[in-house]
Amino acid sequence: MDMDAEREAKLDILLAKDNRYDRAAYLFVCQAVNIIAREIAVKKRQSKEKHISSLQLLQGMKKLLLAKYGCMAIDVLQAWNVNSTDDFGNIVFNLADVNLLGTSENDSREDFNQRFSFHDAFVAPFQAKDQLRKMPVINL
Repeated sequence: MDMDAEREAKLDILLAKDNRYDRAAYLFVCQAVNIIAREIAVKKRQSKEKHISSLQLLQGMKKLLLAKYGCMAIDVLQAWNVNSTDDFGNIVFNLADVNLLGTSENDSREDFNQRFSFHDAFVAPFQAKDQLRKMPVINL
């Protein structure tokens, strides 16, 4: 069985147990972990540390979501049923339960709890900063 087929089979098992999140959310987290791990490895060439902290992962995923989806990131997350950083924690640990990701004994779901507001991260940057002025009324 090739790696993609093995991953898909494990995702099928995971989704049969817990279908709160869309398959695309799980795939995104797997891809994000790989991208972020490579970025960290480049920055820390001498370091043998391969662990990604919850905050590093969340910040990296935020950056990737904004780069890929821009103002639609919040809509994509809602379509995946991912409504807070807590949900990303659940996804990470669900992936770890089927051996698609690794965690350390010091990691916990709570590390992801309320780390940042999705509104502040994915909605506010795209809202108009200034109030629009009312158009003047011309009485004839």
